[in-house]
Amino acid sequence: MIVNGNVVGIIEFAIRGLIGVVVNGAAGYGAFALGAVTVSGAIAGAVLGAGVLVAGGLDAWLLLATFFVTSTGLGRVKRGLKVSAAEIHEKGNTRDYVQVLANGGAGLLFAVVFAFTGSFVFLMGCAIAFAAANADTWASEIGVLSARDPVNIVTLRPIRRGASGGVTILGSLASLCGAAVVAAVFALGYTIREGFSPHAVFVFSLVTGGGVLGSLIDSVLGATVQAQYRDAEGGLTEKPSTGLTPNTLTRGRSLITNDAVNALASISAALLVILFFGAVL
Repeated sequence: MIVNGNVVGIIEFAIRGLIGVVVNGAAGYGAFALGAVTVSGAIAGAVLGAGVLVAGGLDAWLLLATFFVTSTGLGRVKRGLKVSAAEIHEKGNTRDYVQVLANGGAGLLFAVVFAFTGSFVFLMGCAIAFAAANADTWASEIGVLSARDPVNIVTLRPIRRGASGGVTILGSLASLCGAAVVAAVFALGYTIREGFSPHAVFVFSLVTGGGVLGSLIDSVLGATVQAQYRDAEGGLTEKPSTGLTPNTLTRGRSLITNDAVNALASISAALLVILFFGAVL
């Protein structure tokens, strides 16, 4: 545990902080150079990454790195086919600081709690939060390429490709794979420390399931309470305005943006799994 009040703990804290600033600063600059994040997103990502490394150690940081690398890579696959879907969203494919914190803030939160408590369940909560973020990102990036149009997860009626709350079979399979990748990294770290056991398989299953659960919660919130607007031409969008023209709110709450939904889904999934399975971990 990091916060233990002795000299060794303070030195470890300082070393992790220094490494975190250097490594994540370089990663943030690289992401900015690739056009994956804005300047504010790069700075937020560097701070977030350093915080995760300091609080959660290498295990937690590798989860963040897995999410960042895979989601950034997928974001560049068949980019031209995703332009029409991106037009619906309030923000484009380049992430700003709010999007970075919305996707990674929950993981940092659980890493900090783990640092103060030393309880494995909160480190697993960190893993589930990143698994949920990865599952949702994979579902969005790959699902939009589905040959079939998505359906609303609540009403099961067809909706516009890329709209929040929509699901496809391809997107659902991608969600499972995205969660499983993060879970595999976490389970591998657990196995290296503790040795292989059925418990490692159980942990992998919980993190994968928690990640998929987070993606499902994200879709349900996106289909129900997330803000949706109608522009002057009658089209549905998540943007509160088009240029200087305000759009009309047709569903949800204006404060419940896609970023808010992402954060709520990750936190909810991690808390639910901890609540139901924390006692046996």
